[in-house]
Amino acid sequence: MRELRAVSLVAASLALAFPAGARADEVWVPPEGGFVSDEIAAEDGRLVYLGSLGPGPLGLIEGFGAEARPLPATKEAENAAIRGLDLGTDGRGRPVAVYGFYPGGRPSRLYRYDFTAGRARVMVASREDCGVSNPHMERGVLYFAREGRRSRPGCRPGIYAKRPGKPLRRLTTRAYFDFDVSGRVVAFIRDRVVERGDLSEGIPSFGFHEVRVLPFGQRRADLVATAGYRSNPRYEDYGGTEFHSVSLDEGHLYWRRYNDDTGESDLLRAPADEATPPISTLSAEGRVLPYPRASAFPANGYAVDGDQIYYGSVEYDPSTGSTRGSALARVTPAPPVFE
Repeated sequence: MRELRAVSLVAASLALAFPAGARADEVWVPPEGGFVSDEIAAEDGRLVYLGSLGPGPLGLIEGFGAEARPLPATKEAENAAIRGLDLGTDGRGRPVAVYGFYPGGRPSRLYRYDFTAGRARVMVASREDCGVSNPHMERGVLYFAREGRRSRPGCRPGIYAKRPGKPLRRLTTRAYFDFDVSGRVVAFIRDRVVERGDLSEGIPSFGFHEVRVLPFGQRRADLVATAGYRSNPRYEDYGGTEFHSVSLDEGHLYWRRYNDDTGESDLLRAPADEATPPISTLSAEGRVLPYPRASAFPANGYAVDGDQIYYGSVEYDPSTGSTRGSALARVTPAPPVFE
């Protein structure tokens, strides 16, 4: 099959780029015309991403390599508007996928895809001046962010929990759009601006990105990590360090660190249940795209499932340094090494 040949060819070419004894991550290149987006999710041995297995519209794809198959009832011309893909469980513990659908100029909607039924349905829809986003589901409880005008009744910003048959419960007083929920813990990234600039004058803003963890019932979130940045959209001038894509998995907290000055990116990890947790970085050895340096974590989208870490990548030819197309990579060997 073409998928298996692609994996073999890429693995063979990567072997040339690493010294003997080093192992490169496994890379799967979809069939000609296929695409892998940054929307990637993994849970309990199941991998799902937004993409295609050839020319045509995007849809949800399940499986890595030769096991990849399109999920039914998800092929729509507007699937490129899917964001915030995540895997979870319904009230009976059965696997589901949840995601937001954000068509430009129209209200957003939050969907649930049932693997058993092979069917997607709307759970929550935005109202005028009251948007919903970033769904997560754990044992049938839906978590999502909601934001609107503070003066609008019934649309206070925050992260909400919706248990079947129960009223909404607000977990935070702000709508954090980069968050995850697992085991009665909310992890989120807070963007704290300390000096607001003037776009008309090209004066940059300065602020901090903070990774925080909030156990249910606790009033104040614990600070895990912080990094300073500057932002000047008018002149496309950005500097410092940003945090993105926070994720909870099996008692650990993951997030991506991006350096605006160098273009380098790393995947960080910390225990989710410690007041001052030690922070470690995914080892540089074996990453498949040595750009801009070998230790960079070459991904925007990633997913963690126990000992498995998946991330979006590209086809890379180490003999020429050229890249083309999109691909999906799996960290090898498992378990991944964090230093």
